[in-house]
Amino acid sequence: MSRYNRRDYLKAAGIAGAAGLTGFAGCTGGGGGGGGGTPTINFNYVVPIENAASLLAVPEIRSELPNAGSAYELNVTRNSGTPTSLNQMAAGSADVVMTSTVSFASAVNQNAIPEGISVVGVDFWDASPENYDVSVFSAPDSGITEVADLEGKTVAVNALGTGVHSVYVKGLRSAGLTRDDVEFVEMGFPTYTAALNEGKIDAGIYPALFAVGARAEGFNHVFGSADVWSQQYPFTYATAAKRALNNKPDAMAAWAEDYGALFEYVRNNRSEAATAAANHFELPTETVESYFFTENDYHRDLTVDQDALQFIIDDLVELDFIDDSFDVTEHSTNEYQG
Repeated sequence: MSRYNRRDYLKAAGIAGAAGLTGFAGCTGGGGGGGGGTPTINFNYVVPIENAASLLAVPEIRSELPNAGSAYELNVTRNSGTPTSLNQMAAGSADVVMTSTVSFASAVNQNAIPEGISVVGVDFWDASPENYDVSVFSAPDSGITEVADLEGKTVAVNALGTGVHSVYVKGLRSAGLTRDDVEFVEMGFPTYTAALNEGKIDAGIYPALFAVGARAEGFNHVFGSADVWSQQYPFTYATAAKRALNNKPDAMAAWAEDYGALFEYVRNNRSEAATAAANHFELPTETVESYFFTENDYHRDLTVDQDALQFIIDDLVELDFIDDSFDVTEHSTNEYQG
């Protein structure tokens, strides 16, 4: 295995450690559903709001969905990172988890989940020319305004071996550089802005939620994923255990219908949904309102485009983030999201 994915797929370092993102581990929603009663769907996510499916944890939003609480009981857990979610899925205590490019591919390559996994919906896409793309920012007076300027600099990443890290590597290659031409430091996303202002790092790579602050500071946009990838690609996915799809197919189909209904509800009631989510996750309402499901957010389309999924998996091999590619049609389906 490549040394860049030995860290148990995706380490979501620091994303929950500051800026009001602590304290969300635990469960919400219906109970066990045992004793021959209504089946339970156990769903795990990592990053509030960034994973739009995390809004399934918000009671005011969940109550608007057609199936939760009737066709199935919903148990929602926030984990500190994808490894925990995948470990719980392997143990049979999670049915659907949020994964991203490297974590999904690594789990498939390592046969980490008994009976396998399947992407059943895409949470968000990266490198969209019309929406936010994962982007690198620098301080206004740094003189760093393009990829080539990063040579010899200290750059922050949430964790090595992640999908976010792959954006850096793709960008560096576009300028004839390698990952060895910069010094990577692992830091939590919420710490980037202060570190840039204090000169502790030269650049940081921002997801959509924290890019709100980068823009407010007037930071330089060095490059984004849309500048270096030839097409947009699915970045984060709702990934189901195949044994759950096989053992409780009706409940899983009802959950997938609710996942689609969630997106539709947010699009039609964006302000109400943003406020409810901000309150539930104890985030500033104005921050969530300023980007969520706008052009400052990622492209949000649930459809599992298998060609686009194959594109990014193959590229991760080329970028040395995973060892082997695979046929994504064996590990994804459009049965639920068309």
